[in-house]
Amino acid sequence: MMAGWDVAGPLRDSQFLSFRGVFGQGAPSFLGQLLFFPSNRAVLLDPDAKEVALATVHDDTSEGVWGLLTTYTTFEPRSYPEVETALLDERDRQRQARGKSRVVRVETSETQSVLAPIMAKLGQRETAPLQGLELALRTFTRRMRRSFNGRVSYAMAVDGWRPSYDGPLVDDESVAVISKVGFFAAPGDHWGQYVSYFIFAPSFDADAGSTVPKRTH
Repeated sequence: MMAGWDVAGPLRDSQFLSFRGVFGQGAPSFLGQLLFFPSNRAVLLDPDAKEVALATVHDDTSEGVWGLLTTYTTFEPRSYPEVETALLDERDRQRQARGKSRVVRVETSETQSVLAPIMAKLGQRETAPLQGLELALRTFTRRMRRSFNGRVSYAMAVDGWRPSYDGPLVDDESVAVISKVGFFAAPGDHWGQYVSYFIFAPSFDADAGSTVPKRTH
């Protein structure tokens, strides 16, 4: 049941609980008993749960019913500013452990106009994470007339997402970083995962805007 093959995806989480009830027991009384336990409340009252699956087996001998209940949470298009901030904070901690300064955090309408459409394509399965990163790097390089590096990382859950960084991201004396988080599920896959982009260079002035006209199609 937790695999959720019959639930519209892409899924990002599922939880389940098992229970035993008695024939003839009223629904309010039965739910009240289930909600007594914290672990059951976490499943039944999950604010992100969108669908529920229920399976029961009647036990005529004991005049009872056994059951499993599963809730499902799907990926939905949205922004993840709190996750992006947490990942940048983690990178700063790793840099400070090496005696380096904090990264310069870059977020402007210019950077968002590049990354938001790419993340939308990821969520719609119209591109893959590495292809999206390569497109972002080419676009920033063309518009700002300088080279950029990029990193992509993945996670099934954002809570406790703490990637380990190496190379210029943590070793260079000064690094400016553009960060963006989205989600992706490969064609044919029912479960998705979070995707994080870090696009960086020693220094650049994103506030100055593009130095090359945007392409028109």
